[in-house]
Amino acid sequence: PNYHYTVSELGGCPPMMPTDFSLLSIGYPAREECISLNQERLSAEFLNHYEYIVINVLFSSYHIEHFERAINQIQAVSDAEIIVMGNFIELNMDMAELVFLGIDPRLNPETVNSFALFEDELRALSENHYSFISKKDFFCQGDDIRSCTMNFNGVPFSYDRHHLNIEASTAFSEYLVELSNGNFK
Repeated sequence: PNYHYTVSELGGCPPMMPTDFSLLSIGYPAREECISLNQERLSAEFLNHYEYIVINVLFSSYHIEHFERAINQIQAVSDAEIIVMGNFIELNMDMAELVFLGIDPRLNPETVNSFALFEDELRALSENHYSFISKKDFFCQGDDIRSCTMNFNGVPFSYDRHHLNIEASTAFSEYLVELSNGNFK
């Protein structure tokens, strides 16, 4: 199907309600831009242009209760279907550096900041709120990080600490098409 796609993102700026703006450090250089972005993207005027809203958030000081408030706002002002992507791995150093050093993060827990962070909470909250897609379910064969696929076409899943590179993104996209039973291409 033909859809109009819009990316509403700013690094370090998850969807949040005004009550949660205090999470944004005064030292965060894009603080005012993030506040403005959230006021726009959580408004009925903005949200009512979309049939689907896909959220892919890596949590840090932003927790599930903050996320839930944003989800509740979206549902209060929009009939769009919400799809939330779970987290995979966040490393303590860039994957490119780990590869250079010959370190496999699956075997060295000190290199991993988080693994499938808030997976259970996101899955539980999804009931009656949104469709949840687990990256862990795609990349791993269970709950043990040692069962995760880290390379695609001979290339590590990421070059930095958590963003999927083109090879991993392509594989994950193909998985999403399978999950959607061909509704998205």
